[in-house]
Amino acid sequence: MDLHLADAGVPLLGFGFAVNNAYLAKNPEVVRKFLAATRRGFIEAARDLKAACELIQAKVHLAGTLERCIDYNQGLLALSTPPGDPGWGHQSTEEWTKLIATLKAAGEMPGDDKPVASFFTNDYVPK
Repeated sequence: MDLHLADAGVPLLGFGFAVNNAYLAKNPEVVRKFLAATRRGFIEAARDLKAACELIQAKVHLAGTLERCIDYNQGLLALSTPPGDPGWGHQSTEEWTKLIATLKAAGEMPGDDKPVASFFTNDYVPK
C-alpha cells in the first residue's frame, strides 16, 4: 500500500532533516550552518539545473540520465517554496498537525500525545 500524504490533505512536500535533542543542545551552530549551507546549495542548483546535475554526475553516481535529473529538479522546484524565498524551510503548526493526524490514521505513528511543537522547530532555519 502506498501512502500519499497529499491525498490526505497534508501540505508538506520535500524532505527534511532530523536531529535529536541531545545533539541539538550541544551543537546548535552546527545545525544552523548545515541548514544555511543546504539552502545555499539549493539556491545555486536552482540557478542552473543542468550545471547542478552535471556536478552531481561528476561527483557521485547519478541514477538515470542528466535529463531525468534536470526534469526531477524542475518538478521539485515548481512544487516547493523557492530556496531564495524568506519562508524557505519554515513549517507551521497547522502543517504538522495535519501530518501527524494522517500518519496516526494510517497506523504509521504511535498514539502517543506529544505536543505538535515537539516534532519541528523553525529556530534553526536560515532567515
